[in-house]
This record gives sequence, C-alpha cells and structure tokens, in this order.
Amino acid sequence: MLPRYRLCRWKGYRDRVLKPPAPPEDAPPLLLEHFMSWNVNGIKTKLPMLKQLLQENNVSVAGVQEHLRTVCQYAPGVKNYNIFERPSEKGFRGHCLYIHTSLAAHEIQSTCKHIIYVKIFGLFGDKPWHIFSVYMPSGNLRRKDRTEVWSHFKALLLPLQKDGESLITLMGDFNQDQDTVSRILDRGNIRCLHLKLTSDPSSNSTRRVHEEEGQYIDHFINSPAALKCASTAKVDNISTDLSDHWPIFLNHNTISKDTTRTQQDDINTEEDLTNAASKWVEILNATGEELGLLSVPKEQQTQHFDRATKAAITRSRKNPQGPQKGCTQTGLSCHEQASKDPCSQGKSESNQDNAPCFNMDKVLVTSPGDILRARAAYSEQLAADPTGISQDPSRWTHIKPSTGPFEPLHISRVPTKNIDDDDPPEGAEDRTPPPPPSGLDADAFLMAIRQMKRNAAPGKSGVLAVHLKKFLEVECQLQITKDWENAPQNAFGDKSYPKQLDYSHVALDRWSLPSDLMTPPLIHLLNIMRGCIKLKTQPALWNEEVLITLPKPGQDPRLLENTRGITLSCTEGKFLLTILARDVSSKLESEGFFTDAQAGFRCGQEAMAHVITLNEISKRRRNSGMDTYVIYIDFKKAFDRVPHEGLWAKLLQIGIHPDLVQIIRKGYDNSTIQCRLGEDLSQTFTQKIGTRQGCPLSPLLFIIFVNDILEKVTKGITVPGLTKPAKGLLFADNTLIFADSPSEAQAICDKLDAYCADWHFALGHKKCGVVRYGCEPTADVESEDITYILKEGTIQTVPTYKYLGCLIPNTVLPEDPYPVETEHAKLLAKKAENTMHMSLPILYDKDLHPLTKARVIQSYIMAVGSYGAEWIAMCQKRTRTIQVVLDKASKICFGLKEANKTVNTLLLSLELGVTPLSIHCTLQRIRLWNKGPKLGTLLKDLIKFPHPGKEGTWASNTLTNIKKLTNQESTLKEDDEEGDPLATHHTLTWIASMRKNRLDLHPKHPSPIGTNERVSPEQKEQLAQLETFHVTLLEKEVRREAKKKPIGGKI
Repeated sequence: MLPRYRLCRWKGYRDRVLKPPAPPEDAPPLLLEHFMSWNVNGIKTKLPMLKQLLQENNVSVAGVQEHLRTVCQYAPGVKNYNIFERPSEKGFRGHCLYIHTSLAAHEIQSTCKHIIYVKIFGLFGDKPWHIFSVYMPSGNLRRKDRTEVWSHFKALLLPLQKDGESLITLMGDFNQDQDTVSRILDRGNIRCLHLKLTSDPSSNSTRRVHEEEGQYIDHFINSPAALKCASTAKVDNISTDLSDHWPIFLNHNTISKDTTRTQQDDINTEEDLTNAASKWVEILNATGEELGLLSVPKEQQTQHFDRATKAAITRSRKNPQGPQKGCTQTGLSCHEQASKDPCSQGKSESNQDNAPCFNMDKVLVTSPGDILRARAAYSEQLAADPTGISQDPSRWTHIKPSTGPFEPLHISRVPTKNIDDDDPPEGAEDRTPPPPPSGLDADAFLMAIRQMKRNAAPGKSGVLAVHLKKFLEVECQLQITKDWENAPQNAFGDKSYPKQLDYSHVALDRWSLPSDLMTPPLIHLLNIMRGCIKLKTQPALWNEEVLITLPKPGQDPRLLENTRGITLSCTEGKFLLTILARDVSSKLESEGFFTDAQAGFRCGQEAMAHVITLNEISKRRRNSGMDTYVIYIDFKKAFDRVPHEGLWAKLLQIGIHPDLVQIIRKGYDNSTIQCRLGEDLSQTFTQKIGTRQGCPLSPLLFIIFVNDILEKVTKGITVPGLTKPAKGLLFADNTLIFADSPSEAQAICDKLDAYCADWHFALGHKKCGVVRYGCEPTADVESEDITYILKEGTIQTVPTYKYLGCLIPNTVLPEDPYPVETEHAKLLAKKAENTMHMSLPILYDKDLHPLTKARVIQSYIMAVGSYGAEWIAMCQKRTRTIQVVLDKASKICFGLKEANKTVNTLLLSLELGVTPLSIHCTLQRIRLWNKGPKLGTLLKDLIKFPHPGKEGTWASNTLTNIKKLTNQESTLKEDDEEGDPLATHHTLTWIASMRKNRLDLHPKHPSPIGTNERVSPEQKEQLAQLETFHVTLLEKEVRREAKKKPIGGKI
C-alpha cells in the first residue's frame, strides 16, 4: 500500500495536462576533436565534472579509470555517449570507456579485465581506429600482473602488424613512468608496430601526491598512422582537482566518411562472382569472430549438475565396473558367444555416427575410414546414371521447347492489389508502358529471406539462415525509422542515418518492403544474386555439398539401403534457389499449370484435404451403388530417379524462362558431393541423376516433372456432383489412381509400366496396393484376392492402406455409417496417450507453472491428437476418446490423480486455456470449409457441389451442421429463459469474461489472402462467424456438463 503523499503525487502525475513535445532544435553539427583519459578515483561524485569536461572539450573517446562501480550498481551513463566497462571487484577498482554516439563502435572481446579494446568507425574515413583503454595494476608487488597485461597487448596488437597503416591508440593509467613505458615499447615483438608515447612537454606529472606533483603515469600511445592525426597532448591541471589524477587530452583530426553512396560490386565474370561470394563469407566470419558471436560464452563452457547427479558421478568413478577376464560383457560363455549368428555381429544398438556397415562387397567394415568409403561408394552408385538417360540430350528431342518470345528475366515479388481498387487510375491507358525490367528486385529478395527455414543446417560456408533473418529484421527497423518523421538519427561525421529501433521487433508487410536496401550485408548479397542472374550461373562454393547418412528408424542400420542421406548445402545457394522457386511457382500457379489432383508442395494446399477428398469420393460412389478401386502407388527412390536432361526439356516445354533454366542447370552440372563421417570427408563425386537433396527447388521440380502422370495412365471415374471425372490424387510422390473395376485397374497398371519406362521411374511393388471400397457390409462380402501383374512385379489387393499418415480401410458396417473416421479417432487417441506418457516428467513437476504445462498440452499432446481434426469433427462420440487423454493431462497439471472423478474437467481445461477438443476440431472443419473456394484441388469442387445421399458425406454433413450452428444462438437464449441453475449462469458469465479479456489483450489479426493487400470483408465475416460458433459451442458444453453433474464441481 502506497503512503498518502506518494499516492497523491502519483495521481497528480497521472492527471497532469499533456502538452505536445517541443520541436527539436536545429543544432549545428558537432565537431569531435579530443581523446581524454582520467583516473577519477570514484565516479559517483565526479560524474557532473566528467560530463562538463566531455561537453566543453568535444571529446570523442574518454577512458575513465577507478570508477569503483560494482556490477550491482547502475552504470554511470552520460548523455550522447555509449559506455564499455569493466566493473570493479575485489582487488580491481574497475574502468570504463565512453564513445560518442555519432561514432560506430564495437568491442573486441578480451580475456584481460585491465584492457577494453574497441574498434571505432567514423573518425578517419573508411578506416577503423583501434582504441585500447588501459588500467594497469599498481604497486611494486604487482609487476608480474603488469607483465601479463603487456603480454595480452602483444596478442591483440600483433594481428594489426599486417597493415602498417593501422590507427592504434592506447590510453589510460599505466602506473609506469615515461621511461619505463618507452623501454617496453622498444623491445620484443611489439617493437615492429613502432608505437610511440605522446606526452605534454609542458607538464612533468599527471597526478599529485599530498599536494605535490607525482609521476607522469597517464599516457597516450599511438601508432605512426595515428600520430599523423593526433600529435598534441595536454594535461589539464587547472579545470579540476577532484581526483589525485588530472585529466589529459589528445587532440585529433577527423575525416568524415562519405555516406551519400554505397559501394556496389561490379560483377561481370564468373571469377568476380566467386570472389564476391567468398569475400561475403569472410567478412561475416571475421565480424562474428571480432564481436565474439562465434565463441561459446564462458558460463556455457562448463556443465552444471545438480547435487544428486554429482554424487552419482562420484560414486561411479570410485567403483568402476569393468568386464571380468575370460567373460564377455553380456555374460555369455565362450561357446555361446562363438555360436552367435555371424550376421548379427557388429550390429550397433546406439545412434553412433560411425556404426559398422556392409560395403559394396557385402563385407562388414568397422574402421571409420572403411565406413566412410563404403558410404561414399553407395551414395555415388545412387547418384550414377548407368543407362545414360539422364545425361544424354538426344533421348529427349521429342519434347519440344516453347518458342517464346521471352522478355529479359525479371524476378519480382508476387504483385499485390488493393481489394477496393480494382479499377485502373484515370489516364492509365494513355501512358506509354515502361521498358520491361530485368534482374532481381529487392522486395523479392527480402520475401525469399522471410520464406527460408530459420533452423536449417548450414553448408561449408557456415552461414546460417538465422543470419539472413537477423539482417532482414535490421533492414525493416531501418526502413521504419527512415519513413518516420523526426526519427532519432545517428551522426556519422558530417552525415547522418536513422537510428535502428533495436528495442522492438518490426516486420513490414509484403507490399511495404523497400526497393532500396540500407543494410550493407544484404546490399552485398543482393549484388551477388543479381550477378548470378546476369551471368546465368552460381559461385563454385555454393555447389559444394556435404552428405550425412542417417539410419531409417526400425531397420538394420548396417545395410546401407536402410539409410537416408541428408545433404548440407550452403545457405546462400539455397537462398538463390528459394528465389527461383518462388518465381517459378507463382507464375505456374497464375497460369493454372498444376493439375487439381496435386496438393504436394503447393502454397495453400493441405494434406488432410486429400484424405477427405478420397473419403468423400468413395462415400459418394457408395451412396450411388458404385464400387471404387483405388491403386496406391509407391515410386522407388522417386526424387533420385528424375533424369536431368528430361527435366530441362520439360521446363523449357512448359514455358519457363531459358535463363532461369540455365541457372538451375549450371547448379546441377557444377555440384560436387562429399560424404562426411565425424570431421573426415570422402572423395568428391557428382550427381548424374535425380534432384538435389535439401534443395528448396527440388520438390517443385519433381511435381512439375510428374504433373501429367494421371493424364497418361487413366481417363478417370465419375463422381456424383462433379462435372468432370476424377482420375486420382497426387501429393508429391504419394500417388493413388481411381478405377471402376479390376479390369480397368489392370489396364491402368499396364499404362503405368509404360510411363515408368519412358520417364525412367521404378515402382516399389511391395509397398503398392489396390483397395476395393464396396457398397455391401464387409462381413457379407468375401475378400478379393486379385493380383495385378506388371513387368517387374505384382501388386496385391489389400484390405487397408496408410495414405498420408491415415489408415483408409475398406470397412463397411451397418451399425456405424462412419467406420473409417471412428478408427482414425481411436488411432489418434493412442498416439495422444503415448505422447502424454512421454510428457509426464514435465506434467508432474511441481516447480513448473501450470501455464507452462498447459502449453505442453496444447502444442504437443493436443497437436498429435488433432491430426485430421477436420475429418473427425462434429461428432462427440469420436472426439471423446481423445478428450479423455487431454483430461488426464489436465488433472496431472493440478496435482490430481488420473482417476479423479470429482473434478469438473471442462472448467479445468478452460482454466488452463485449453480449448475442448470437440470445439477445436469443429472450428478446424469450418475453417477448411471456408477455405474451399481458395483451394486448387478436387476438394474445391466437392465443397462447391455437395451431393446428398442415404449416408451423409463430409461435404453434406459440414453444410448441414454449419446451418444448425447458425440457428442455435436463439435456441440457447430460449433455454436460458426457461431457467438454468445459478451455477450455470455463473460459469457462463465467467467464460464470457475470460474470452473478452483474452480478445482484448490478444485481438485476432488475420492476414490478407493471396495477392490482396488488405483483409477482405469476407475474411472478417468468417472470423466473426468462427468466434460466434466458438461461444455457442462453449455454452452447449457447459449445459451438457450441467446435466451430467453439478457444474460447480471442484477445480
């Protein structure tokens, strides 16, 4: 409770009259002309005098020793100055360095607390000025400590020896006289830097001892280049006598940097391009090393264990348990060990990187070198083209390229429009169209950075995607301050630039992205990307890939065919391919190139929409008395068998710009791969066939390559409600084809054989299957055992198949019209329960806040249990099995037992902020229904033309339930008038207030869809509809729980 006088002061401040801020005064540009060093012997009482000295003498850099500020006290800040400091501690009185804010400065990490090393830009053109603030240990007993500080100086100064024109200044309290310091500078390795003392010839002392002059121990030491700009020192023994040391000043000349232009790289040859790419990486690495960003913080270099863990480690060290002589570690006798299956020897139970494996000669190898060679040989075999179909252009001459004409290649972001401004401006028809632009726009460049995955592993260059993300964040902040009236500015010599908003996270809308960049690393990288487009190639470094082999789960890792390769490519190369992928994808989508059966790797399409489409088609045909045969196809190494020359011919045939195809082709032709095991790399090999792993462009190239597969093998089947036949569904290489009968299915298999032979694909016959979805109940029909014959194998008829993570059986039950959805809900309940068991250590932890546990339930357990929520929603019977698992987890969060039946689980979930699963699934289903007109797959037409039948389908049931929910608000009000228990009224009021507070604190802001710059009225209407449905469903849940038991149960 505040005292009365403080409360009155606070109210007076709160109710004060707000006045507009005064306009900023036009101050003349500040000319910085002095360095300063001062041992203040305690800064607390001397800070006003320090500020006066800095202001009166136009000080650019000031070193202050013995400021006596501990780490627990406030930093002694000075307006318009940045501070770098070493707080005082036992045996060390501390010191700090002030740098004027008009100068760009950053600290170079040093392990010596007596030295502060800062690199400053803006004092001498483009060259940095290296400033060392020094506070030497004092006293005769600390000579060894002073020697150690000088050795640190040598380590920091010797790298600067390469450039004889380095500007170097050492300042501070050296606690050594002029003769001693001069002797140190003239001996040892530091002598080659030719550092010289700069002293005041009119003064013999920089300190006073008991009102008498002492020694000259505060010094400025300069390199020859610095002496040309700073040659005059002055001891100020008149202005102040607050300390036992006098401040000393060093006059310097300032050369401002020209900021009117940014240096552009002139990239005209492939050699220039490679050099620019290497230079960009070198600058990033050097800067990161300078700033200490690449080193592990000291507090993270040691592992911290709790007391129990430390005790366990100590006990294990004291009592080592090793295998006894003559016995194996597993306890088997010698005879039993010898009789073990030889094939099981060498099998590793761990996930070690150097696990033994069989080489190409079926010999088990165990040494790291042999393992690396075996993996490299296997990977090279996969990348080889023994038939020559991938590298021979003559085999693809029957695919004719598009004749054009083609304008100069120009990559820009997807054009946006205002939904209210569809009409062209007045007089637009009379204007002469500008010449077609070429190259890469800055906004498309930034949008590609935004699309990259943040945590992707880097390649040989070591550049991370998070680096580009951070540069993008800085760019957005600078652009905001650039357009901000009276924005805070940083002076840079006689120029100025906007101050970065480093206190907020800024993300510009895609239509507000700048056309001119301000961040130097991005400007350099943009020039490199434009050079790649201009020269139609990529730097050599970007095409060097590293392959890491990982075992497939649940399979023998010794067999190399049971492993999966992960390719690590340079982030810059993946960034270029991301730009190309965005451009190709947007143009093909706008032209309607992709078949409506393809949903994989297309913007805005969903995997679950394909599962619903399959179920909807089979259910509609079943209602009409038609059987549906579905051929599930598994391509063997689909991405690895795409022929390169066939792919280039396909891209040119569909009208992709030849320059863009040439850039992609150069990347494939010049790429080299090395397998890695630990720190060792294998010999390089090239990829002759297949798309590159880890490449952002590979999925798009694959779906382009197989886009016409359904057109070549089937004519499709009729589906009630659709105006055109449905041929099948594609999700990248997950393919299924529809057929009316077994004979038609066999004809499709024959055509599929021919397609695979023409386009160099192979089928994994064991993973393929044909499922018959019939009309009669499953128990009344004998299972078919038809085998479909292909050239190199057979496809069997199966009762069920797992498609996109969902089991789709051919079950038909008279008592349950939706058996497939029911089985999927039971499967999700099992997965959610397994996930909950893995999360029990977090849920049972009493030290964690309940909200933290609630986020685990929402983002982990509920996410696993709601895969396919759009499919199983709008049925309490199905979702209840999953809700039981979530209720158990909620009880554990509050320290209750799982079997507790006295608690009200609905109020428990709402208290944690966890939405009941039935409501969550229903809202997801309505969301997909509303998204239907924007989809580019078959589900769009199925939603547009719902077809009634004796058994409801997904589309017809969703439409019916949306109408019911729309009409239920008035019904709930009528029920309320009849009289509910008082506890129900209280609960509904509590829920309403909670939702209002949540929406007030975190209002929903939908993003514009497609190319619109603003949210459409339709989006706002749908958002309001979902919120209304959410409230209605919550009220229904409360009333349903009230009928089961009193609503005011324990929480």
